[in-house]
Amino acid sequence: MKIYRFTIMAIFLAGVITGLVYWYLQQSKPITKYNTDISIDQTESIGLNLKNQNDTNSAEISTSLIARETAVESAVLWSAPLSQATERISKKPFGIYIIPENSPIQPERFSGFHTGVDFEIFPGEEEVTVEVRAVCTGQIVYQQFVNGYGGTLAQSCQFGEQEITVLYGHLNLASLDKNPSQTLIRGERIGDLGQAGSKETAGERKHLHLGFIKGSEVDLRGYVSSLGELDGWLDPCDYVCSD
Repeated sequence: MKIYRFTIMAIFLAGVITGLVYWYLQQSKPITKYNTDISIDQTESIGLNLKNQNDTNSAEISTSLIARETAVESAVLWSAPLSQATERISKKPFGIYIIPENSPIQPERFSGFHTGVDFEIFPGEEEVTVEVRAVCTGQIVYQQFVNGYGGTLAQSCQFGEQEITVLYGHLNLASLDKNPSQTLIRGERIGDLGQAGSKETAGERKHLHLGFIKGSEVDLRGYVSSLGELDGWLDPCDYVCSD
């Protein structure tokens, strides 16, 4: 009986000693401290990165809004002179440098930087009436035959603070509905394209030459010899080629 009690006591003491040893070892382990401190330089760097990101996002949003506002404003103030206008620009866009040797039109009698955009006719439109419509609202300031253009009409328009003189070339003068000093409304019919090879087009192919001249002067040049001179014109497609 004594041996039994001794054995029980020994087992109990062994358990107590084991528990104390385990507790001691747990208390002796190094405590891992996670460093949550951020230096002033790191804080400033994070703040600067966030600011730069915000500035970039703001700039992108601002640019996008400006582009949308310009597009909306252009859509309100301007319209295409012909249906499917963009598809018709297949030979002479704005600013192309033309010489007789490289011209997409043969034979070619002109040379220089093209001051406007040429809108071509589609197959099947050679002998049919092709109507030209006003690209903006403004007064007619010029209307007569011009060598190189044939029938020509110029219209005074406004885009914000910029005054623009719009030139329409290769028209059939007999088909025009209004006279100088009268006002054309955006989208209103002006008249018809002249017939190819006739006086109406000054012997040229049937097409529309559209020029946007900066200011109020009616500059009849279809080509200029330098980029500096070309700066006196705008690319009409920036305004009317959204269809």
